Amino acid sequence: MLTLIRSICRLFGSHALYLSDQSVADRFDKLTLTFCKEEPLMRIRPLWPAALDKQAGQTRRTAIHHRLAGASLGWLLCCLLWPHSVLSQPDSQSVVTPISAQLLSQYEAAAAGDSDATEQAFAALNALAASQPDNPLLLAVLGSTGTMMARDSFIPWRALKYLETGMAQIDKGISLLGPSDSSTIFQGVPVTLWVRNTAGCTYIEVPKMFNRLESGYRILQDAINSAEAQQLPFEKLASTYLCAGQAAQKLGEQTQARSYLQAVLNRLPGTPQAQQAAALLKG
Repeated sequence: MLTLIRSICRLFGSHALYLSDQSVADRFDKLTLTFCKEEPLMRIRPLWPAALDKQAGQTRRTAIHHRLAGASLGWLLCCLLWPHSVLSQPDSQSVVTPISAQLLSQYEAAAAGDSDATEQAFAALNALAASQPDNPLLLAVLGSTGTMMARDSFIPWRALKYLETGMAQIDKGISLLGPSDSSTIFQGVPVTLWVRNTAGCTYIEVPKMFNRLESGYRILQDAINSAEAQQLPFEKLASTYLCAGQAAQKLGEQTQARSYLQAVLNRLPGTPQAQQAAALLKG
């Protein structure tokens, strides 16, 4: 029975964030802390930067952001990959892709906790993937959005299905990467890095029962050490370094964790990324 309670907590307990009755939310949080010894599913990471708190106090996304900011830094790390303007301004090197600026914006909002945006992005990405089932970028972003659907689901078995399907889609996206994807540029970044960063930063945050922490960490390390990464400005790799640093911390590799996080501090001083790195180092 206790195992069942813990499983439900991992997949469901974090939804206390959505409850309007603060006393009920507090009791649900206490239940989660009592029975769930692992990180809840709410810690799923997005890949791209989200413009958080645009309408402070007016949206569920903002409320979630404030609750999570006090509870955990991990869920928001991937939101700080680049300044938002990098996504908003077309890059002269970008190739034509089915992921429009509007869809990316929905994905960002979903990553920040907007469940309505999650459903919209999930539906749009599913439609696109149906017509391009072998597109690794689409599969990775769709799979990541699927894990967000799991995050938002109130039904444990449905959340589990979303999560398993999402991870399988990310796995397939990685397996479909080919040599041409290293030179295919989307928003100024090689598709290979988009896919690997999405995979790594998602895998290190799913519950331990799925055994993805080590593989996610390896994917992030491979991305950092790749030839493609060496050609990019460091600010475009900040999220990968932050994710790798947190993964190393979780695995007890403190020296390596400090190396990744200190690199962000040294090379991006005064930025939100550096603030996140400093917070993790103090953690």
